[in-house]
Amino acid sequence: MKKVILLLVLILCTMIGAKQLSESEKNEMLKQFEIFQNAVKNKDIETVKSMVKFPLNEESGYALILDENADLSGGITEKTFLKYKNGILERLDEITKVKVNYSKNNFSEYYKDGANTEDKKRKYYQKGDEPGYYYKDKNNKEVYHTICDLKVNGEFSDNGILEIKSSSFSNKLTPLASEDCDSSIIYYFKLINNKLKLYEVKMAG
Repeated sequence: MKKVILLLVLILCTMIGAKQLSESEKNEMLKQFEIFQNAVKNKDIETVKSMVKFPLNEESGYALILDENADLSGGITEKTFLKYKNGILERLDEITKVKVNYSKNNFSEYYKDGANTEDKKRKYYQKGDEPGYYYKDKNNKEVYHTICDLKVNGEFSDNGILEIKSSSFSNKLTPLASEDCDSSIIYYFKLINNKLKLYEVKMAG
């Protein structure tokens, strides 16, 4: 009985500690997120930098910085951010795809079919149980080709955080290519002194 009571107390404390965003707060976060999106689109690195809470941790560094030789032992400082700004802007471009929906204070999901017109004309094959696919060109040569789709969406969590998730997954033409396609990156934003800040990035897959 004591264990049950303790569990209930812990759950209640968690619920009390969680910050519930008001509709006006959500609206303000969406407005500022659009500013962040436009800054990324316009490669306005100073505005983007001003909306990041430094230092970002090491895990965020591996998710954001595309240079495998980058030293991220100290995470991402402002200096590191500027050094790798081009790659970071390239990575952040994916979250400019999701659309803000002010009427419902949420987001309209973005989805991109990774298969182009030529892809859809081809027939794809597998070699045994291998996850990769290939098609045959005009010379009957096997050409390795995996097709990945992209989905980007956003939501407000119960603890007052704005989460933007970018996910890659197998296209229906190459459905078992999960080893090559399946991955996701989650960008975490929150209000700090009424200013929206990107404070963490996590990657999986």
